[in-house]
Amino acid sequence: MNNPEFKRNLWLELTSHRLIAAPVILSLIFFVLMQNENDAGFTHSAALAIFVISSILWGSHLAFASVSDELQNRTWDNQRMSALSPFKLAWGKLFGATAFAWYIGVPCIIVVLLTTSKAYSSSIQLSNMSVVISLVLGALFAQALAFVSALIAAKSNVAVPRGVSLLFLFVLITVVAQIMFNTRNPIQTWYGQNFTRFDFINASLLAFTAWTWLACYRVMQSALQIKVKPWAMLGFVLFCAFYVLGFYNALTMGNFASLAFVFAVFMTYLGALTEKRDLVSVRRCINPWIARTPAKAFKETPYFFILAVFCFIALPFTLLDTSVSTLYSAKSMRNGQSFTIIGLMSVLLMLRDIGLLYFFSLNKKPQRAVTTTVFYMILLYVLFPLLLPKTLGFIFFPLILAPSVGEFGVPVLVGLVHFLVVAGLLYRQHLGMNKSLAS
Repeated sequence: MNNPEFKRNLWLELTSHRLIAAPVILSLIFFVLMQNENDAGFTHSAALAIFVISSILWGSHLAFASVSDELQNRTWDNQRMSALSPFKLAWGKLFGATAFAWYIGVPCIIVVLLTTSKAYSSSIQLSNMSVVISLVLGALFAQALAFVSALIAAKSNVAVPRGVSLLFLFVLITVVAQIMFNTRNPIQTWYGQNFTRFDFINASLLAFTAWTWLACYRVMQSALQIKVKPWAMLGFVLFCAFYVLGFYNALTMGNFASLAFVFAVFMTYLGALTEKRDLVSVRRCINPWIARTPAKAFKETPYFFILAVFCFIALPFTLLDTSVSTLYSAKSMRNGQSFTIIGLMSVLLMLRDIGLLYFFSLNKKPQRAVTTTVFYMILLYVLFPLLLPKTLGFIFFPLILAPSVGEFGVPVLVGLVHFLVVAGLLYRQHLGMNKSLAS
């Protein structure tokens, strides 16, 4: 309780009017519903609906607004310069701003425990305790996900409408509910072990909630200009690969490396879009490496750079298995092509795209860097390969047209040329900025 940010949010959310009105209204609602003795499960369903609306949807909205409102009121910089640690500021906002949502949700949890539930499916019998655990974990995960999204947007100076986050959470809840209830097979097999699907999803929610809490803490550290070594995202990528392979019971070194590579490429793109790309941040990253101080350099290096290096490290391990994975073909992904060769071309094109993003970010109009980069990516990935003949289209997008060439050396060479051209543009831009600073 010795957290000023947590206390401040409690005072703002738990006013005297709310403390009295919420239990009175909930008591009246449940009293009226319990008078209907013909349908014993109606009160249970209503309590579930109120909890989902209040603690999950509205609670996520409050978690998101705890950061976005600070930006709109221009008080975020004052909080960043306060003496509060990232841990106190993160959990003070996350749990303090959502206090009233939980004040409404806890009575609903009690009603769910004490009332009789309906059978959601003829093959699934759920205890009230399992439902309560799912509700609480789902609320914690949704609120943390909304909170970390607001932090990333604040760090990137991007205005994200609140309705977009609520729409995403609504879709997420619908998908999870379909997986949990509307299935003919209540047993989930994971790495050859059988689990009750409901219990398995609860365990999965617990694991991903823990990762999201860690993301909240690490992003808050970054927002407060506290430098840490960028290993957490690499751990999350490895965890995701291990988690997904369990559904196919295909944990071999080649399959694990292949799937970790796919997740790493995706998270590298995400990191390049969300991390700061201004001149000061770039110099803070480059200068320690030039000065040969690895300890300081790793703290200044964005996490997506570590993931990009990991992509190169993971590629040789995809060659270790000779069997074809149940998930996808690790040795013959397309027309006999090696996954390693396609992965190498993908990394080269990924580095080219990130190089273009940084080239436009360090230009005179950095506000349009993302839109300009997306425009050129559409040209290179879609328009040129479709409008031009295959021979010319292959020059712009060697990955998709590689089967028509026959040899793997040419596509990789074209991808390397793309990377070197963008690297040359960045180096030339770097020299120009050095001259302007020197003059």
